[in-house]
Amino acid sequence: MTQPAHVREEPGEDPPQLAEHRVVKIWRGIKDPIGFLTGIEARFGDIVTLRQGVSYAIFHPDYVKRVLQDNHPNYEKGKRYRDTMGPIMGNGLFTSEGAFWLRQRRLAQIAFQRARMAAFDEPMLECISDMLDKWAAKSRRGEPVSLRDDLTAVTLRITLRILFSANANRHMAALTEAVQGIHQDLRFGMQFLPFHLPKWVPTPKRLRFTRSLRVVDDFVYAAIADRRSAADSGSDLVGLLVQAKDETTGESMNNLQVRDELVTFLNAGHDTVTDAVLWTLVLLAKNPEAKERVRQEIASAGPLSGEALNNMPYLGRVFHESLRLYPSAWAFARNAIEGDRFGKYVIPAGAMVVISPYVTQRSPRFWDQPEVFNPDRFLPAESASRPRFAYFPFGGGPRQCIGAGMAMIEAPLILASIAQRFDFDLVSNDEVVPDPRLSLRPRGTVWLRLRPIASV
Repeated sequence: MTQPAHVREEPGEDPPQLAEHRVVKIWRGIKDPIGFLTGIEARFGDIVTLRQGVSYAIFHPDYVKRVLQDNHPNYEKGKRYRDTMGPIMGNGLFTSEGAFWLRQRRLAQIAFQRARMAAFDEPMLECISDMLDKWAAKSRRGEPVSLRDDLTAVTLRITLRILFSANANRHMAALTEAVQGIHQDLRFGMQFLPFHLPKWVPTPKRLRFTRSLRVVDDFVYAAIADRRSAADSGSDLVGLLVQAKDETTGESMNNLQVRDELVTFLNAGHDTVTDAVLWTLVLLAKNPEAKERVRQEIASAGPLSGEALNNMPYLGRVFHESLRLYPSAWAFARNAIEGDRFGKYVIPAGAMVVISPYVTQRSPRFWDQPEVFNPDRFLPAESASRPRFAYFPFGGGPRQCIGAGMAMIEAPLILASIAQRFDFDLVSNDEVVPDPRLSLRPRGTVWLRLRPIASV
C-alpha cells in the first residue's frame, strides 16, 4: 500500500493529489470479493490497481461508460473469462467476441424480435400459478417455503418453456438438477487466481460439472434436431434461432452455434431472474409499507399480464431499486485490447478491467443514502439527474443483456402474482447476506412465511 500510483499518469500531468491511487492486493478479494471491492472504492475512489499492469477496478460511471459504450471496441471478455464460462456457454453471446459475436447478436436479435412477448405471458403465468398452488398447500399446513429453491424451479421451468415450449416438461426434474449442478461451484473471484489445477485432474466438482453439462447438451441437441426435421420449426426460441438468417449474407447458425446460444440463455436467463425476484421479496418483507403499496397497486391494475405491468409503476420502481441494491450480475470484467485512458491515468494493453454494478450502485458519491431502500429514487425527475452508468444492472452499450426486456416482464409478473395471492414475511430476522457466485444469491436458505389473502 506504499506505492504512490496505481495507474500510469499521462506524461506531463500533475501527480495525483488524493490517496485513492494505490496498489492493492487482489488476494484478499477471493474470499470476500464484494467487501473487497466496496472497501477499495470507499478508500481509493474511481479507479484502483488490483495487480500492477495486469488488472484494475473502475467505479466511476463515466469510466464504466467508456468501457461499455464509448470505447467498447477496445474491450473484450478476455481469456480468463472465456476459460470460466466457455465450458458452459461455448462461443455464445456471453463469451464470443468481434465479428463472430456481432453476427450472432444480429441472428439472436432477429429471434427475439420475432418472438411475440405477449405470447410468453401464458406459459409464464401458468408456471407461476403452479408454484403458488403448492405454496397455498404449504401455507395451509403452516410450512414456510425455501425461497431460492422454489424460485429456481419456476424460473427454470419458465425459461425452458420459452426456449423449448412444452417439450421440456417431461425432462424438467433432470434439467433442473443438471443446471443447478453446473452453477453450484462457479465463483467470479476464481477468475483472478494466477494458478489452476490442470484440466485433466478429475476433481469431484469437475466430474459433477461434466455429468450435469452432458444432461443439458443431450436435451438441447435433441431439441435442435427435432426442429430441423419438422415441417414447422415452431415459434419458441429454439425454433426461431434455427430459422434465423443473416439479412446480408443469408447465413444461418449451425447446430453448435444454436446450442451455444440456447445454453447461454438457459443458464444466464433463469439464474439472474431467480435472484432478482428473491432479493425483491426480501426487501418487501423488510419494508411492509412498500409491500402494502405494491399489493394495492396490483389489486387495481386488472388481470395480470405483461401489458398490465404498465399500470404498476410503483412495482416497477421497487424492482429497479432491488436491482440497484442487489444486481444479479454483481461484477464482471473486460480486457483492454489497446491501452486506454481514464481521466489523467492510462492502463496498458491487455489489462483486465473489473466493473461492479453492486459497488457503483451503492456508492454515496452517486446516490443519496445508498443503503436505504427507496423505490421513489427511480421517479423520472430523480433519475434524470444521475449519470447514465450510475445504474446498469443489465450492463450497457452494444453488449447490454439481450434478455433484459424479457427479464423486465418475467420478474415483475412473478412478484405481482405472489403479492396478489399472499402476504408474506421472513421466518428469521437475521440479516440476509449476499453470496457472490455467477449471480448474487443469498448465503444459506431464505425461508418465507406465507399468509393467503382472503379475497383471492
